[in-house]
Amino acid sequence: RRVHGEGTLKIQMAMVSEGYVALQPETNHVMPKEKFQPIVGPRFILFVMLIGLYFSLNVSALATPWWVYSSATYSSGGAPSTFQRLSAFARTFCVDESKSGIVTTCYDWYDTGLANLTSLAAGIFALQISALLCCIVMVFLLLLQRYAPFFKQGAKLFWLVFGLLLVMMLLNTLAVPLFAGLLPNSLDQDYNYLNLKICTSSQSPCDAFTGTTQVDKTFTRWGPAAGWYCAVFNVPVALCILLLINKCRVWFAKNI
Repeated sequence: RRVHGEGTLKIQMAMVSEGYVALQPETNHVMPKEKFQPIVGPRFILFVMLIGLYFSLNVSALATPWWVYSSATYSSGGAPSTFQRLSAFARTFCVDESKSGIVTTCYDWYDTGLANLTSLAAGIFALQISALLCCIVMVFLLLLQRYAPFFKQGAKLFWLVFGLLLVMMLLNTLAVPLFAGLLPNSLDQDYNYLNLKICTSSQSPCDAFTGTTQVDKTFTRWGPAAGWYCAVFNVPVALCILLLINKCRVWFAKNI
């Protein structure tokens, strides 16, 4: 046995030196499939919280006024005798006036008398809706990949999500200064149709995005409202989500 073993070893060494390769038996060993493990950790919780905050702020920006103008004339009794209020939403414009009570009139995009204001509202609304849809598509892709994987490589999904986040941030960033920059000029073009004397003084909403005036007993103020601030705050929230995804790129590819 010992001699036979030494001879076999010499034969194998000779075969290797001559260029022959010994064939090894193939084994069909299949690795057991890993059991699904839900992701619960600080990064994932932070990601979910930021996405929820972004979604909530975007919906609030669509539902609340972006800019408000109010003018009230006070009588000797202290109560306002006349009141006018203009609310600019991301989709429409509404005027409140005191005519035997508060009368509200809203103007939609198709109103030709407010061509500049309604065009601005339609543009802002389109930007906000597009950002919101990007957020919904991103969450849908993540859930679909987690429970019914369709990307074989996590890197492809990462760059797709990264691109959607970048588009979201750019849309929100564009909407905020666009509204603030174009609103005064749009008011200057269309205020006559509103029957509001808001651009007759040297300091008015047609000249500046925010301000206050007082003439005798008439107090006037105008400026950004809750919807505009929600849109402003959405920009750093989207940036935080973008940085979180970029920093956790390796973890993202392995766990999502």
